[in-house]
Amino acid sequence: MLREGFDADSINVRIQELADLIRYEVYHDPNLWTNSEDFETELEAIVDFVEKRAAYVNTQLNKYARKTDLQLNDLMTVNHGTIADEMGDHDPWVEIYNLGPGLVNTGGLFLTDDSGVPNKWELPVQNLDDGEFILLWLDGEHGQGAYHAPFSLNSGGGDLYLYLNDGSGYVLVDSISYPELDAGVSFGRFPDGKGLWHVLSEVVTPASSNQFNNIPKNLFINEFMANNDESVAGPYNDYPDWIELYNGGTEAVDLGGMYLTDDVEKPTKWPFPSGTVIQAGGYLVVWADGIPDRGLLHTSFRLSASGEAVGLFAADGETEIDSIVFEAQLDDVSYGRLPDGTSNWTHLTPTPGSQNMADGSINVPTGPVDKIPEGLVINEFMASNRITIAGPDGTNPDWIEIYNGGNESVNLGDMYLTDNLGNPTKWRFPDGTIIEAGGFLLIWADDASNSSGLHCSFALNANGEEIGLFASDGTTLIDSIVYTKQLRDVSYGRVPDGADNWEHLLSPTPGWGNTKKPPYEAESSLPMILILVGAVGLVTILFVAITKYSEKRG
Repeated sequence: MLREGFDADSINVRIQELADLIRYEVYHDPNLWTNSEDFETELEAIVDFVEKRAAYVNTQLNKYARKTDLQLNDLMTVNHGTIADEMGDHDPWVEIYNLGPGLVNTGGLFLTDDSGVPNKWELPVQNLDDGEFILLWLDGEHGQGAYHAPFSLNSGGGDLYLYLNDGSGYVLVDSISYPELDAGVSFGRFPDGKGLWHVLSEVVTPASSNQFNNIPKNLFINEFMANNDESVAGPYNDYPDWIELYNGGTEAVDLGGMYLTDDVEKPTKWPFPSGTVIQAGGYLVVWADGIPDRGLLHTSFRLSASGEAVGLFAADGETEIDSIVFEAQLDDVSYGRLPDGTSNWTHLTPTPGSQNMADGSINVPTGPVDKIPEGLVINEFMASNRITIAGPDGTNPDWIEIYNGGNESVNLGDMYLTDNLGNPTKWRFPDGTIIEAGGFLLIWADDASNSSGLHCSFALNANGEEIGLFASDGTTLIDSIVYTKQLRDVSYGRVPDGADNWEHLLSPTPGWGNTKKPPYEAESSLPMILILVGAVGLVTILFVAITKYSEKRG
C-alpha cells in the first residue's frame, strides 16, 4: 500500500484531481452548509493525515523486516552500452531487491558463484528500504570499489547464490541458475522479487522495477473439448479433455511461464513448461487430463462437461490474455472460434491442432425460447463516430448500447446482434456476456470480430439501416430499430432509458443513462454550437462558445 501511492505527494495529486471535478459546484452552491473556504482547508487536512499515517506505518513495518526479504532480481552477463559503472566501464551486474515490508541492512550478506564458498564476497553495507534496489558490479574488479565483486558473471551461463551469515553459519537466502544471454539482454524476475525469471530484452531496467511486456496480442484459446468420449485419442490411448491455442500473430510466441486454468479466480493453476513455443499462425494442443506427471503438455486440471471456464494468463499470473466461460458440452463435439481467432464461438467437428472449418460447424438446436428477458432493449447507438469516444484500439468506431431495464441480470451469451433483420445471426454475443439489472453494455460496431472483447462483425451505416437484437434461437426478435441518416458525433437513443421515445442526443452517453440535457450544461455548449453553426469560422465559434459558457456560469 505504501509503495502504491499512500504518501503525501501521491495523495495530494489524486485529491486535487477529484477536487477539480466539484470545486466549481462547491463555491457556487447556494445551499452549502459550511463556508466554501473550508473546502481547501479540509483537503490540506487529508494530505496531512496521510503523511503522518504513512510515517507511522513505515515505522511499524520496519519491525517485521528481515534480511531474508532481499532477493536476486535481475542480472546482465554481457553489458554492451546498457549502463556504465563509475569508471565508465560496461561490466556485468546483478540487482538485488527488497521485497519488504520494511528497511533492511545488507550487513552479513554474501554473494558467490560457488555454493561451496558461500562467503566469497560480502555485500557493501547499506540500508535498503521496502521496494528499493541495490546494483552490484560482478566484474572481477574488486579494486575499483566496494560495489565491485572479486568474481564475474559467466557469459555462457552459470549460478549465483545469496547467503546470510546468521551467526551460526551461512544460510542460503536466494539463488538462480542463469542461461547464456545475448548482449544487452538481462535475466530478471517479474513481478519484482517474487515472480518467475524471464529473459528481458525489450526493456532493461538496472536498479529499477523490471518490465515484462511479452503479452501477445493475437494469442487465443481457439477450441476445446470437455466431453471427449471417443472422438480424439490422447498420447496414452485414452480420451482426455483438451484445449487448443492459436497464434494469430506474425511471430512465434514463447509460452514458458504463462498459465492455463479452469478457474479465472485462480489464474496460476498450471504453468506452461519453459521453452514451450507456438509458431506464428500455428496451433498447440494441451491435454487437460489432470495428470501433469504424464508429460510437459498435460495440465493439473480437467474440464467439466457441465460447464465452467478456461483462462490463459500472462507470466505475471495476473494479466488475462484470453478466456471463455462455457455451458454444458455435448459428447464428442468441440467448441471453438469460427473463423480461428475471431469472437464467434460455435460447436464444431473437432479439429485439434489445425484450422477450424466452416463445414465442420454443428448446429445445436436450442429449442424454443421460453422467455424473452423483460426490459432488454437496444438503448442508444452512434453510426458516425468521429471524435466522441475512442475504442480500445484508439480509433473511433460505431457503437451500440444495450440496456437491461429488468430486475435480474441477463446472460447474453448465444444471443445475436445484426444490422440486417433478414440475417438475424450476423454476430453472436460471446459466452458469459452478462448485463446486470439496470445496467448498460457497450458493443463496438467496427467490423472487427477477430478482436477480443465485444467487437461485432459489422459496422453501422450513417446513411440509415437497422439494428436487431435476437434471442439464442436466431429467430425470435427481442428488439430492433430502423433509423434514417445520422448526424456526425450525435447519438440516437431512448429518452428516458428503455422508453419507446427515440431522440438525437447531442451529448452521447455510451455505457450510461441517456439524458436530453448533459449533466454539465456549460461544458456541453461547445459541441451544440459546432453542430448548429456548421462551417462558420473557428474564431466565431470560439467567441460564441465562450459567451454561452459565461452566461451559464454567471
